[in-house]
Amino acid sequence: MVVGLSGVSAQEDVRFANKESTLLKSTKFPPNFAEQVDMTKVNMEVMRQWIAQRVERLLGFEDDVLVELITEFLENNQFPDPRNMQVQLTGFLEKRARPFMSELWGLLLSAQVSVGGIPRKFVEQKKEEMEQRRAQNADVIGEVRRRNVPPRAGEDTRIPSREGRWDRGRVPINTEQRRGGYFAHDRDTFVDKRGNVTRRERDAGWGPRVNAREYSPSRR
Repeated sequence: MVVGLSGVSAQEDVRFANKESTLLKSTKFPPNFAEQVDMTKVNMEVMRQWIAQRVERLLGFEDDVLVELITEFLENNQFPDPRNMQVQLTGFLEKRARPFMSELWGLLLSAQVSVGGIPRKFVEQKKEEMEQRRAQNADVIGEVRRRNVPPRAGEDTRIPSREGRWDRGRVPINTEQRRGGYFAHDRDTFVDKRGNVTRRERDAGWGPRVNAREYSPSRR
């Protein structure tokens, strides 16, 4: 038969109490532990999110057990003892327990005097995020407006579709001119096989010309 302290909690175990007392005397605590926190004035929903994120960053992985331990310690005590809390977390966080508790206690002190029980640091971060979003939205709206600005007076917005073609700048030829053969409409307008029109200058020293279709240099 084993005789001992079976079923005794850690708080009732004299050995644990002595060890905790020794750690409390030998451990260095942050200066802000001198101020007391009233947890009834703190928004624990916001703090729970921060605790989970900070624990994951410190450990490199999620630890729901540790997060629950921290939140329960805060929720179950209206005026929690930060020194006792740091001693208990040392077994989980080791040397990271002190900086974690210093940051946590500073946020709790700020939360209890802030509107809504939210640390002022969180409120400022939220404002900065909103300002960045407004700036980004303003940039997007400005870019859309610049793209949709109507053309200014006198500005040529036509797209050159015939640039680089061999017939750019030439007089367009209609169907009737193309069907007219070498000369169309009058004797002074010459149309070649490609449809290019050449205006012939009339020689005032000649008499009436013969029909252009009958004239050919080969008949000279």
